[in-house]
Amino acid sequence: MSVIKKSSMFAAVFLGLFVSSARAQGVMTVTVPFPFVADHREFPAGRYEIRNVENAGTVLSIEGMNHRSGAFVFTMAAGGGDPAGNEPSLVFTHEENQYQLSEIWESPTVGHELTAFSHSHKIARLDAQPEASQALAYVVRASWQ
Repeated sequence: MSVIKKSSMFAAVFLGLFVSSARAQGVMTVTVPFPFVADHREFPAGRYEIRNVENAGTVLSIEGMNHRSGAFVFTMAAGGGDPAGNEPSLVFTHEENQYQLSEIWESPTVGHELTAFSHSHKIARLDAQPEASQALAYVVRASWQ
């Protein structure tokens, strides 16, 4: 392989790594039109910034733009795909008059499932009665700053 081809491949790989890490370090903004719960903490309706706290993307920061509400949430990789397509989004599950943040999607293939939601939802499913009401999912679109 020629030196030019090797240099071009190296540049493409380096650029690809830089672009994906830049997205991971970016700030996602979202306006949530209803109060919600994330990791057992209540948040009012409003505008929020979400960012990765660590390189692995397993800890995310949710901060109200009014600077009165915020939290760190632990996540794991979400399965499936972004329900909003190519736009970043948040997925909320509505159960018993409460909205629970369950997933945060950065792109069509990169999503985070909140571990607190995953654990409590699995427990709830184990205890659920056949006549129990089903949860509804709501998708709120976000944007990158």
